[in-house]
This record gives sequence, C-alpha cells and structure tokens, in this order.
Amino acid sequence: MMKLSKRIEEVLEKFDFSLCGGISERYNEKGKYDVDLETYSPEGEDVVISLIYDGTEEGFIAAFVDYANWFDAEEHAEMWIEGRGKNGVPESIKDLLEDAEWQKNTFLEVAEALNNLDNESEELESMNRDQFYNYIVENFTVSGEAERLIDNILQFVEAHYTTKSEQYNVLCSLLDGTIGLTDNEIKKVYM
Repeated sequence: MMKLSKRIEEVLEKFDFSLCGGISERYNEKGKYDVDLETYSPEGEDVVISLIYDGTEEGFIAAFVDYANWFDAEEHAEMWIEGRGKNGVPESIKDLLEDAEWQKNTFLEVAEALNNLDNESEELESMNRDQFYNYIVENFTVSGEAERLIDNILQFVEAHYTTKSEQYNVLCSLLDGTIGLTDNEIKKVYM
C-alpha cells in the first residue's frame, strides 16, 4: 500500500493534519494517486483536502502547494452562508470568514513547510552507503524486495565507481523516478 514519506507525515502532523483513509491509485489513471487529508478548523469545520499526485514526494508537495494557492477563503465562507446557525455552522458571517481565512493561512504555512523539506535535506551531512540505505528505509515506503534491490545497487555503485560525480550519475540513472528521491538527497551520497 502506498504511503507518504516520513518527512511529509511529520510536517502534516505538526499542523494537525491526518490521512483520511488510505492512498489509492486512480481507477482510470495509472501512476496517479488520490489522497485525502483531514483537520479541524477553529470553528469546528471538518476540513478535508483531496489531492491527486504522482506518488512522489515532489508530486505531493506540488499538489498541496497548488491547493493552498488556489483556495479562496471568501468563496469558501460564502458556501456556508445559507446554512448559518444550523448543524454546527456558525451564525456570524464574520466567524465564517475568519474561519476560512484561518484555513487559507494554515494551508499556506503547510505548503511553505513542505517546500522547505528540500532545504532541510540540503543541510544533511554527506552520507555513506549504510547511512543512505538507512535514510531510504526510514523515509520511504519500500517493500522488502525493493530494500534488497536498493542495497545491491548501492553495493554495486560503491564497488565500481570511486568519484563522487560518478556515483551521483550512476545513482541518478538507477534510482531516478523509483521511490521519490530528490536530486538533493542523491547529491549527499559519497561511498
């Protein structure tokens, strides 16, 4: 089953977002996934965000940033005006708008934190083979077979390529588009 990376989960948890159900592959689009995130607003609205992404960290971040940028607080508040005072919807239009603005600001804060994940990975020290392998296992969802394959790839690269640039080029060729590693993460490897 597809999962979010540990880094993304940590950002979402920091802002009180949780997965609403699991991540599922789209019925009519191979390689595209649906994910719903849930949180509660100060006025008690059950906020559910539905995203479509390509299964990579970068794809998830791009989908969330796009959602945050396009969310319109006024339009969202307007949607609830007819239901004011019923079924838990606040009576005050001002409260509705403030709640929607809180949502917009929260989405933008989460988007900024997600965008800064690459900056955090740039600050990582150089990783040797074992450190990189452990980093992958801890931060990406991979099966036992994929773990063994990745370990074999890392052993092969370490045994046959001696310079950092050679190792980087081969790792990019062998791991690009596989589990969602970023270029910055691969650049940190020198075995």
